[in-house]
Amino acid sequence: MFAGLFTALLPSAPAHAAGNPRFTLALHDTFSSLNTARWGRYSGQPGGNPHGLWSPRHVVASGGAAHLRGYREGGRFVTGGMMLTSLPQTYGKYVVRARFDRSPGVEHVMLLWPTSGWPPEVDFSEGSGAGSTMATSHWGAKNSQTHRFLKVDMTKWHTYGVEWTPTRLLFTVDGRAWAQMTGAAVPHQPMRLALQTAATTKVGAANTREVRMSIADVYVWRYRR
Repeated sequence: MFAGLFTALLPSAPAHAAGNPRFTLALHDTFSSLNTARWGRYSGQPGGNPHGLWSPRHVVASGGAAHLRGYREGGRFVTGGMMLTSLPQTYGKYVVRARFDRSPGVEHVMLLWPTSGWPPEVDFSEGSGAGSTMATSHWGAKNSQTHRFLKVDMTKWHTYGVEWTPTRLLFTVDGRAWAQMTGAAVPHQPMRLALQTAATTKVGAANTREVRMSIADVYVWRYRR
């Protein structure tokens, strides 16, 4: 009964028409269950982050959503992450409907990660959820970075997206463009969608309550050249 009630309370996700004839819908996942052949779950410690730890057990699907659950386990604050390993592509559009618990020391990232080499990296939503989000493009041999910032209450359901073409990165929230990047900030190699949370400070590691990122829908469009 509880699961059914939770599903009823989830907001409906619109189709998010791409608005560009070059885009064709390749995937819409609603997480009635977690397809582990489609989504790889993280395990181990994030590179360069001594406070974070990932476990596949912290990625679950219930009530019509996927949940990245962060909570104290075995003396560490453990979180979850997952990558869309089944759909690498060069260019495309990605939309994620999600909400994230605000918590000091625990951050989320919705990103595109390269199939080989690094950079590039495109983070179309990242931060602690404390009233704002940040978009970042990592590029070049010296890890140059371009940032954009937006005020948004991440504890409520919103859709976060990026439209990636050969000439620009266009960032959206709830279907509205809020920032763009061009030039060297635009990657030109295959990448995959990834969603993750992690403790980033000792404050997060000491947190005793669960911090959760919930994902109700993921849309992916292919780009036709």
